[in-house]
Amino acid sequence: MEALCVEAWDWDLVSQNDFLGKVVIDVQRLRVAQQEEGWFRLQPDQSKSRRHDEGNLGSLQLEVWLRDETVLPSSYYQPLVHLLCHEVKLGMQGPGPLIPLIEETTSTECRQDVATNLLKLFLGQGLAKDFLDLLFQLELSRTTTHYFFK
Repeated sequence: MEALCVEAWDWDLVSQNDFLGKVVIDVQRLRVAQQEEGWFRLQPDQSKSRRHDEGNLGSLQLEVWLRDETVLPSSYYQPLVHLLCHEVKLGMQGPGPLIPLIEETTSTECRQDVATNLLKLFLGQGLAKDFLDLLFQLELSRTTTHYFFK
């Protein structure tokens, strides 16, 4: 059986972390349903638990999705990475409309995912600060401030 195992641990600052239990989800069943959601009973794992009395370990609320994605070798993405990095390096001085275009064409539902992935990309390129600065500048350029004086 192909399985996804989710373990629950408590986190202790002073002493050791304690294993609280695990949930095993059948991946084949997940493939059929595409989504699994609800309360799952925690099960013991003798190799991790130091407790003698397992008793009722409680439950864990999970929502699990199966997402099938195709990821090509990194060389396929290099022209786009180069273009994005060039635009971020130029900042507001550059002619690059790519970052605003991505923002304009991204739906509200997936905007967080796109932003997270772009930030990871720029973090890997050493340009996370430049990217965030550019986004901040773009946001400021869209706002207008009206001062009312009496």
